[in-house]
Amino acid sequence: MKKTWKLISLLVILGLLVGGYAVYNSYLNKQNEESEPQKDTSVELLKIDSESVVSIEYMFEEESVSLTKTDDVWGLKSDADFPVKQSIVKTMTNGLSNIVATREIAQTTEKEADFGLDTPSFVISFSTKSGQSYDYSLGDYNSVAEGYYAKISGQERIYLVANTALDSFSYGVMDMIETETLPTVDAENITSVEVKGGQKFLFVTTDDEGATFYSKPYTYFTKNTKGETIAVDAVAGAEFMSAVAGLSFNGVEVFKPDAEKYANCGLSQDKRFELVVNYKEKVEQEDSDASVDVFADKSYSVYIGKNTDDKGNESFYAILKDSNILYKLKGGEELYKSLDADFESKLVCPISKDDALSVKVEIKPTSSVYSYSLVDIEKDTKLTEIYNKINSVVFSEKLENAKKGKHILAIEFEVDEKTLVLNVYKYNENNYIASFDTVGNMLVSIEQVDNIIKSLKDYNK
Repeated sequence: MKKTWKLISLLVILGLLVGGYAVYNSYLNKQNEESEPQKDTSVELLKIDSESVVSIEYMFEEESVSLTKTDDVWGLKSDADFPVKQSIVKTMTNGLSNIVATREIAQTTEKEADFGLDTPSFVISFSTKSGQSYDYSLGDYNSVAEGYYAKISGQERIYLVANTALDSFSYGVMDMIETETLPTVDAENITSVEVKGGQKFLFVTTDDEGATFYSKPYTYFTKNTKGETIAVDAVAGAEFMSAVAGLSFNGVEVFKPDAEKYANCGLSQDKRFELVVNYKEKVEQEDSDASVDVFADKSYSVYIGKNTDDKGNESFYAILKDSNILYKLKGGEELYKSLDADFESKLVCPISKDDALSVKVEIKPTSSVYSYSLVDIEKDTKLTEIYNKINSVVFSEKLENAKKGKHILAIEFEVDEKTLVLNVYKYNENNYIASFDTVGNMLVSIEQVDNIIKSLKDYNK
């Protein structure tokens, strides 16, 4: 019995030794394989000068793409006007100039059907300046080897190329278009905007030349129906300029739109409007330490339209003047909304306390007179509140001819060595008539004026 157990023990120990040796031997073999350099099986199929390629043709998602180079510029063979993005074609020609396979599969193309090369999944045809033509064909995809079977015309061999072989050719015609952009402009750098056409006209500018006396508190100005320069409502002007600055193209809609496409996008001549934007662009100076920024005058012109579908959904479109590319427009909704505002300022006498040297108020018919200097107003918060009420009076409309009633209030502002006078008269049960310097017959609510009078009387008790 003891001998039997000894024999079993010896056999177990022998088995462990043999197994250990096998594992160790396998480990050594693996280490040797990893330490040995992998054999390079790559094969150069074709090597030419990338600049020598003058034409490229292929099919992408059932669309034929045909490119040709003229005077070192690549274009679409079917339309010389089409602006092809040169960098995309440069990547293509670089790839075609040095085609390398990961390895050779067969030395003959007799059995090309076995590799899907009798009916290739992708063919790139290209030619060079010398007149040499090539067909670079790709067949079945080998998921294990992660590559395509391929061949080059004129060579009787089949190769395996990397799965990235088609990356440079994953473009349809519209994917290759060189798009334009609207200039990136900050609202504060816009000097004027003109909207014309499509039953719209508006001109907004930062130039106050020809504006009336109250130009200082305003940023933007426009022209009224008489051609006079008037102030633009601060909120309406700021929102409009912000909307213009926020416009950008949001993808290509179509190249060379026809009349039907123009109409569908609201860009027919009777519906579209032209937006002419003038702005200042900072000029980069060689002297980086220059203390004064230099700006250059710039401008652009773009046609804008919108389409409203049966469900009321709005889409906005744009095309630059003299361009063939129609774009979807980002920011169109904000622009159209801003155009619906009333741009004329409704402030009656917007003279800020920074511009007035002094103010004299006479309440009629009691002839109560109160005079305040700028220093008085700035020191006293209650006086500041009263001044702001005067400064914030708005009119609802202007009347050409209005019969003025009893004189209610007179306020004199000393501004820039001259005196400007606001007079308020009785008009009807709900309104007064206000006149300010050269601007007269402005309809204002009784409540606004009576509130000013009450505040003055309370202050001077």
